[in-house]
Amino acid sequence: MVQWQQAIRDLHNEAWGYDWDTHLARVNARLRLTGPNAFGLPPGLPPAWVVGDLESLPVSEWVLVVSLNQARRADEAGWHVAQGYTSQSYWDHWRFLNRDWWEPRFYRPLVRLAATALDLSVDQDDEATFATTQMIFLELCPYPSRQFALDGPTVEQLAIDDVGFRTAAAIRRLLIEEAAPAAILVNGVAAVEEFGRFHGASVGLTERRYPSVNRARSLRHWEGVYASTHGPVPVVGFPFLRKPSTHNSYADIEHLGRRIRVLRAGARHAE
Repeated sequence: MVQWQQAIRDLHNEAWGYDWDTHLARVNARLRLTGPNAFGLPPGLPPAWVVGDLESLPVSEWVLVVSLNQARRADEAGWHVAQGYTSQSYWDHWRFLNRDWWEPRFYRPLVRLAATALDLSVDQDDEATFATTQMIFLELCPYPSRQFALDGPTVEQLAIDDVGFRTAAAIRRLLIEEAAPAAILVNGVAAVEEFGRFHGASVGLTERRYPSVNRARSLRHWEGVYASTHGPVPVVGFPFLRKPSTHNSYADIEHLGRRIRVLRAGARHAE
């Protein structure tokens, strides 16, 4: 492993021995999070810090996708517990999740956007492999919930004093600063707001509005450049893809991907 990969693996290993059940019970009680707002993890297991094969990323030819937090699915908890994970097998589970458990409804639009941004064409049969080896998915909030109910000041405080949020932030910064992504995609309006809250000093996001490629309505996204230590990285945030009022067609998604290519070219020229 290179240095940044080993640093992330070390954080994964440190989190493996932590009592997350007790920790989240205290977080939920302190923040009065109940019902669909409550955070939860499979018993005895740490958060899924990243999804994707960190050990196989091509240098500068991969895309980081940042979302707000995972959906909490109670029916999965027992399945995870039954796997009898070790630290190694849990690491490998999240490395190869998309290869082994492909969910095209969520991942396919993001794969199409990332592939266009990289000026690549990916067949549907190869989407799971592409999502595994040339994309990394992570969450700003490391704890799953069915709804996200925290306001900005509370999230800012958690970023300071919560072990999970601090670990997630450390991994995110290693990926952005050391692993050299080609672009950062911020998935969802709430994630765009929180990404700006965490990284406003390093990237200025500007809203852009324009007509849909093939429908009479307006679309929007936010774009900027992250000033990382290894060079400028394009950042593009957008409402959830494939929704009636957003980039619902693949023509619109590919149009956005071509815009990211323009931003990449501009970032390389500015180096």
